[in-house]
Amino acid sequence: MSTFVFKMKYPGKRWSDYLPEIFGNEIAEKLIIETNATANTNTARIILCEFNNDKNIIEKITSNENTLSAFLVKNNKVCKIFK
Repeated sequence: MSTFVFKMKYPGKRWSDYLPEIFGNEIAEKLIIETNATANTNTARIILCEFNNDKNIIEKITSNENTLSAFLVKNNKVCKIFK
């Protein structure tokens, strides 16, 4: 199994409301969200542990206008970078 990590900019609504819209409730419940809000920016680092290389999820993340970066981690090494 891999870990999929991506960074998103603020979508204009709460992360807990926005992420289920993109992935559905089942996957959104598995996400770990680390937010970083300042006066100038609001971004989040989002981690999906035990990622099974689902192409549909990769497509949703890489095609999303709010995604800043995304990468796949396996055995504590980045093995693929998206965006």
